[in-house]
Amino acid sequence: CSIINRERRLRQLLQEPLMGNMKKINLFYYATSELSQDAFICWLLSHCLKECAEENPLITKCALEVLRQIPGLENITYIDEIRKQYKHIDVLIIIGNIHVIVEDKTFTQQHENQINRYVNSLVESGINKADIKTVYYKIEEQPWPENVNCEFTRRKLLSIYRKYRNID
Repeated sequence: CSIINRERRLRQLLQEPLMGNMKKINLFYYATSELSQDAFICWLLSHCLKECAEENPLITKCALEVLRQIPGLENITYIDEIRKQYKHIDVLIIIGNIHVIVEDKTFTQQHENQINRYVNSLVESGINKADIKTVYYKIEEQPWPENVNCEFTRRKLLSIYRKYRNID
């Protein structure tokens, strides 16, 4: 068996648990070519899907704490769906009729009116603008404010994640 075939089979095995009924949460379902921040966001939040919430209750609690920072989501208990790269949106979270756009910023700033384009794209597809929330997820402290409903800075994220760092 060649190295390429073994690598391909390993990728398949890592992806299989999430295919179909999503019986087991797997980071490699979202990060098909390399580990990425978008994949981490999807993996973390997938613990809030109804069918996955009991897999690791502490990670679910952490993910819910992250989501509850978003205005209007303070009382959520689960999410319905996660989409990656839907209409060029890094991560789209669906909770009932609420659609949360998560734009992942890594050492860059807002450009080309990105968030407004994503909001307009969802509105054009029939989503009520009042049901759309916008979030920036930034791994690096950046001095410029963004025009979004919620901004996750490195400091804010670490303050949440540190509470859960001893999870098995």
